Order: sequence, then structure tokens, then C-alpha cells
Amino acid sequence: MNEDTLYRYVTGQSNESEKAEVERLSLESEEFRKELNRLQNIWILAGIENELDDEFIQVEIEKILSRIEVNPTPNRIRMTNLSILKYAAVLVVAVLVSGTIGYFASNIFSRSSTSQTTEVIVARGERSTVVLPDGSEVKINSGSTLRFPASFNGSKREVSLVGEAFFSVKKNPDKPFVVESGKLKVEVLGTQFNQCNYCEECVASTYLKSGKVKLVLNGKERIYMSPNDLVRVDNRGHYEKVKVADDYYMDWTRGIFTVRGETIESLAIRLERLFDIQVHFGDEEVRRHTYSGSMKDDNLGNILEALEYASSLKYKWNEKNRKVTFYSR
Repeated sequence: MNEDTLYRYVTGQSNESEKAEVERLSLESEEFRKELNRLQNIWILAGIENELDDEFIQVEIEKILSRIEVNPTPNRIRMTNLSILKYAAVLVVAVLVSGTIGYFASNIFSRSSTSQTTEVIVARGERSTVVLPDGSEVKINSGSTLRFPASFNGSKREVSLVGEAFFSVKKNPDKPFVVESGKLKVEVLGTQFNQCNYCEECVASTYLKSGKVKLVLNGKERIYMSPNDLVRVDNRGHYEKVKVADDYYMDWTRGIFTVRGETIESLAIRLERLFDIQVHFGDEEVRRHTYSGSMKDDNLGNILEALEYASSLKYKWNEKNRKVTFYSR
């Protein structure tokens, strides 16, 4: 693949043959796919403005460029000379430093002359914050995808989510805010709530921090929520609504890893997304170990040590393959 092909793909100008080539490589290499997603997101969100020290930027650019080398086929693909990456790398640094992505998509990304849609893909091991066209703020968790239009021109402000995000919605009585998330449709006017609906998990959940929310389940059943309500929906469409004593469902937005009586098997799914690792089990018994607790989520080693201490298990970490294996003591 040459640089021009990748450039045209990222900027939405590639032909069908070029699209097929890029998408084939994306299927063959997870690393290529992650870097491609990163470039697409950054290119779309290219309106970020931050003033950073030039020397600091250059150091960070070199770090990023050194990672963008993949080998999905016997013919090695080197992308570090691609001019787009230097621009993208500067924006990555801005995103990491500011912690907030401002939304300023240009017309170059329109899918058609009448409909523009932005898709923000947050890779495993990363988190992002997006400001929507109406000023609403969305904190997006690892391994999640958020889609939204360039402008909310209709009677509703509609977005779609796969994964987890915390929404702080700007109040607009004349234009409800709607989140499509699997079997659930969340409708609000102005509020703060957490929505979680990962494809690999059997239960979706909505937690309401403030305001009022109406959930529409399977297109027909209405569920009304008040602050501190939590609604869980299983993969058969059955739901339960409960009051929760605190807002620990939002802990991930504060950089805290909180577990309440989860099995290690269930917890492992979250660890894989948060740190972009693989989790394996050395025996069947360890899958059923349970854990409760809270800790900072910025260090995998500290979390593993806490699990080993409190859950009567042991672990083995493979740095090269980014794989952790849990065993019963």
C-alpha cells in the first residue's frame, strides 16, 4: 500500500479498489486497524486548538510515529513517512494533553450532500471526551463507538452508542436528546447519565445521575427513571430497575476502577478493554473468584496486585504478548 492510498482513504476520497485494499489489511492486522481508527478520528476532529511547547510536541510525535509500523503480510508495510501522520500526531498530543476533543468536522467528511455523520471510535486502552454540535459533552470509555451528525437539524438530537459513555446533555425543551444503544433508546431533555452496552456483555445498563430519563425498550416498553435509578436489561429483553446508594457507575469517568462483587471472569472483560490486554485462566476455579473494591485505574500492576491479595488468586504477566493469566492459589 502506498501513502496516497491511505491518505485518500482517511480523507474519504478513495475509490472502491482502494477501500477494499485498506479494509483487507484492517481485517488482517489488529494493530493496523487500531492505528487506522486513530487516524480517522483525528482527521475528523481536526479542529482542536492547543498551544504546546514545540520541543514537547516533537518528542511526542517521535513516540507516536515509532509505533506505527505493522506487518500484517509477508511484505512489510512502513507508514512512518506518510505526511498525514505528522499532522495527526500533533493532534494526538493535543487530545492527550487537553483530555477533551472539540468537535469541528469539516465538509470533507460528508457521506452525502445532505447527511454528514461522524463516527468516533475509541480503541481499547484509551478514553476520549467529545463535545457534540449542541455543546453536550460525552465521555467515551475504552472499546466504544459513538456516531452523531454534523448538526442537529431535525426535531431530535439523535446519536448512537456501542460501548459505554457518560452524557452531560445541554437542556433544550424543544429538541429531545436521544441515544440509540442496542435494545434501548434513551430520551432526555437535559440531564447526566451513564449508558453501557458492550456487544460482548450480556447486560446493558443505564444509570441516571441527574434530571429525568425515559427509556424505550425494544421499541415499545417505556421505563421512566429518576436520579440514582439504575436499569439493567439482559439479552432477552428483560429488565430491572433499582435505586443505587452512590454513583460508583460513574467511577470510570474519574479514573477509578470499581468492582462490586464481580467474578474474576466478568472483571477480566473490563481489564481487557481498559488496558488493551489479553486475560487467560489457568484453571476453571479461578473464574468464579469474586472481588469488591476501588482503586486508581492508571496502573495495571497495582490492580493485579490488589486482586492477588484480596481474591486468593495468583497471576502471571507476559509483557511481550500483553497477556495476564490468573490461577487459583
